[in-house]
Amino acid sequence: LVYVNYGSRKDYLNLTDNGVNLTGTIGIVKYGGGMFRGQKADQATQFGMIGLIIYSDPADYGTGREEGIYPDGPWLPSTGYQRGSIIPGYYCPGNPSPERLSEKCGRTFDEFMPTIPVIPMGYQNAYLLMSKLNGTSVDSWEQDPDRSWQGGMNFT
Repeated sequence: LVYVNYGSRKDYLNLTDNGVNLTGTIGIVKYGGGMFRGQKADQATQFGMIGLIIYSDPADYGTGREEGIYPDGPWLPSTGYQRGSIIPGYYCPGNPSPERLSEKCGRTFDEFMPTIPVIPMGYQNAYLLMSKLNGTSVDSWEQDPDRSWQGGMNFT
């Protein structure tokens, strides 16, 4: 399991530039970061990953929010997770029906589907997985001076 921040191309390059081999691994990434979840799956595939977990980090979607955690406010509890499509509609916006994709976009439905399994997860379970990770701390990287990789969980 490899933590990949928001799963952007820059994030993957930061890992590979620091000697992390991503081939054949499962990534765990935060929702958000200006990326659609389908793009996260595409990036993971391009860097040789065999699966992807996407979780809602508490810094972005949970604890510490003035409006409160559901049911007292709109933010996700630790067991909450986002759901939605990972079909990369940015290639061909609109209804993703197989007929339309073939007719209007010149591609089959299967060509739009990610080739690796992708699952959503709440930050409670993400914490359990990520707390077992070892390796070089991102804190030692010059590429992350703003500590954007830290997120809302208390470990490095």
